[in-house]
Amino acid sequence: MATRSINNGQAVGITLGLIGSSYISFGLDLGWRVTFLFYAIPTIIVGILIYLFVKTGTHAKKVEHAKTKAGSVASIGEILGNRQLATIFFIAFCNVYGFFVMVTWLPLYLADVRHIPLSETGMIASLVAWTSVPAALLIGRLSDKIGKRKPFLLILIPVAIASIVSLVHVQEWDLLIAALVAYGLFGKLACDPIILTLISDAAPKDKLSSVYGIYNCIEMLGAILSPYITGWLRDSTNTWNSGFYFAAGMLAVGWLAAWTLRKETPVPA
Repeated sequence: MATRSINNGQAVGITLGLIGSSYISFGLDLGWRVTFLFYAIPTIIVGILIYLFVKTGTHAKKVEHAKTKAGSVASIGEILGNRQLATIFFIAFCNVYGFFVMVTWLPLYLADVRHIPLSETGMIASLVAWTSVPAALLIGRLSDKIGKRKPFLLILIPVAIASIVSLVHVQEWDLLIAALVAYGLFGKLACDPIILTLISDAAPKDKLSSVYGIYNCIEMLGAILSPYITGWLRDSTNTWNSGFYFAAGMLAVGWLAAWTLRKETPVPA
């Protein structure tokens, strides 16, 4: 439940960011400088609140005492040598790559190709984020109830692929909205609770911090590469389609990797 709540906080933040940025920059015609200054304020406030109120829990202390004789710092090679964890990291990389294509380039795509006013693109693009809130809660709950994670990835990722491909093919407005909603319901934010739980199940309990650190590093590589590669593909091919097709291809590779995950033993909630 905690993982799903954190994930939904991310979705709400993305929604407010997309809607607010397009409205401040283009609706109010204040430009991007004011937008960045505006969002810097809550960012600083959140940092202060974390410093004041987030404390080290008893679980973290227990994990610290459970460290093995091999040393307090887990070997990166040892963690990456765990086939289950390495596969999960790769799936997360592909998942984040596709997500950041949607988050960073979708508003400009809507304006450039679909001729939607820039002041409205944030509202439409935010469908991807806020529709994921109920999906993540429901999928996480079902996964806990069934005690399995892999089947959910094998179902969610193909629908996310289909929604990205549909985005560049459909012409009707209603179908475009349906594609965005489908990605929100079955895309990265809906997969996150499953991926994080898979990591928790596979990781040595005395090395959780190191495992999640490596996971975040590999995942964020997708976030870094995605905007650059998509922009390069757009300039090289003179079409937006190539960037979205490449994102769908990355998700397809991640889906194939998901088939190689270890078979799970059901653990009822």
